[in-house]
Amino acid sequence: MFMSEAYEDMRKKVENQNEEIGSLKKTVANLKLEEQERKTEEMKKIVEEMGQYSRNRNIEISNIPEDEKEDEEKLLEKIGKIAELGGISYQPGDIDVTHRLPSKKPGKPRSVVVQFRSRTSRNQWMQKKTTHGVTVGDLQGNEDPTMACT
Repeated sequence: MFMSEAYEDMRKKVENQNEEIGSLKKTVANLKLEEQERKTEEMKKIVEEMGQYSRNRNIEISNIPEDEKEDEEKLLEKIGKIAELGGISYQPGDIDVTHRLPSKKPGKPRSVVVQFRSRTSRNQWMQKKTTHGVTVGDLQGNEDPTMACT
């Protein structure tokens, strides 16, 4: 009987150890998952901060009339007109690139993103954010809603 008791005792110890190992494996897996989630959130935050920084020279102007055969040069002319009407110091060399965003609402002109060569140029526009009442009508020669810079 002594051997069978020793065997049974050993079997129970191995069973308990296997249960403990299983429990520890689950704990390790949960910790790894939590660490991955934490790292993912950190990376998302870093990407968001980098995105914000990369846009620190941009403004978005809405309600600029859109022409069928509009190119960047025509868009720059319109931006120059807005600057002139709004009393904003502007040189074409202040702008690095301009483009229209995808349409959010059918029938409305797409917003324009203007990326300046420097934050100083961008900040001059932002100081006169409402472009001092420059309207779409000023660009077209009639009355329409006011354009907005954001």
